[in-house]
Amino acid sequence: MADFGLQVFNSSGNVQIDSTFKNLGLREKGTVVSGGSPSGGTGWYLATLTVSAGISPLIAWRSSGKCYLRYSTVSGSSITYYFHCQGAGVSVQYWIFDDLATATLSGNYGLQVFNSAGGLVFDSRTKYMRVVDTLSSPGGLSGEPMDTGITRSYGGTPAVVQGQLRYIVQNNGTGTGNPVTVISVLTLPAVSFSGSSVTWKTDNPATSTFTGQTVPESQMHLPYDYLVLDVSNI
Repeated sequence: MADFGLQVFNSSGNVQIDSTFKNLGLREKGTVVSGGSPSGGTGWYLATLTVSAGISPLIAWRSSGKCYLRYSTVSGSSITYYFHCQGAGVSVQYWIFDDLATATLSGNYGLQVFNSAGGLVFDSRTKYMRVVDTLSSPGGLSGEPMDTGITRSYGGTPAVVQGQLRYIVQNNGTGTGNPVTVISVLTLPAVSFSGSSVTWKTDNPATSTFTGQTVPESQMHLPYDYLVLDVSNI
């Protein structure tokens, strides 16, 4: 509940802005392109991005081909994101949202809202994150909708924020020799965009073959969650 200052309501009577307002604002945006050497043995390539770690960064993206956020690493004051894309030359547009203190401001006039402690909680010059949908599930081994594909359409320009990534690493031994030959297959959902539609569908971005004394246990993480943002005019 607001303890100080201005309140702004929407047409439904809900408070949109007051002294307790909290959202992430756009810090930076740009484009990276997949390339270099293929990674994973199935024709997928990395697109990497290194930026300031900031305070509470959240990255959204949309791409010209199938893509997912493979992982990220932090080194000192920098964070590096590794996108895995089907093919070289895939463009990955990104938007990084962060704490208001790091947000990019446009112009030198507008409305500011402060809390009772004098802290800035809203600045109309900031482009704020607009969440339009969520997609999450505890997942399952059979009957998972991701396997046949989930497509949703939106108004505006959708971009995806990836939370938990569902994956299955299936290890299979071949032959009867010792050491044994192991084929390791990674499957997980990649994201693709077509205009205002987003599709999540299971794909095979990596397969490897190696030898060992035994066949390693298969690995899996079944839950997944995503946010969908509207990045129109951001």
